[in-house]
Amino acid sequence: MAAALLGRVLVALPSARYFLRCSTTYSVEKWFSKQMSSDNPPKRPLTAYFRFVKDQQPIFRKQNPDVSILEITKKIAYAWKELPVSEKQTYEAAAKVDRQAYKEELAKYKAQLSPAQIVALKEERRQKRAKRKAMRKKRELTVLGKPKRPRTSFNIFMAEHFQEAKGISVQAKMKNLFEEWQDLSSSQKQISQNAKKVPM
Repeated sequence: MAAALLGRVLVALPSARYFLRCSTTYSVEKWFSKQMSSDNPPKRPLTAYFRFVKDQQPIFRKQNPDVSILEITKKIAYAWKELPVSEKQTYEAAAKVDRQAYKEELAKYKAQLSPAQIVALKEERRQKRAKRKAMRKKRELTVLGKPKRPRTSFNIFMAEHFQEAKGISVQAKMKNLFEEWQDLSSSQKQISQNAKKVPM
């Protein structure tokens, strides 16, 4: 029921239509429970630099409407470097106050968790770290020039026969080719396998 209600509310909002169209993998129930749940951990506060960015971004956008966000960010970063220490201290003091409030909220949040929830949170953190590590490793391998996997004989067969395949749509052609592949004898499949090994 909550998901249906949320769906009706989101459809009424013009910006939410984009959210609903683009988020097919993210269930509405999951979003609803995560956003409306009382057991959400407190959000980390902004650092002094990000407070400065948040304050300065609208000003820089008004001054330079035709400049890209990347250029605006570079200008803001340069402005932060050049900012006098006395002005930086105001942002740092506000960040320190927020960080202290965050620590208190986090302590309250952790105190009300059950042991099972603590274990689940640790496991979730471990999975996130592992995912980040895998992404970093994949990126490094790509930069170093890791070769792609060799094509399968089925893939070669599909590429060679796709144009003359029967069917109107791509799906129909692929289905027909798959059926043809299934009907091929192992010796004919072996020919495709040998063609794969021969460099072109």
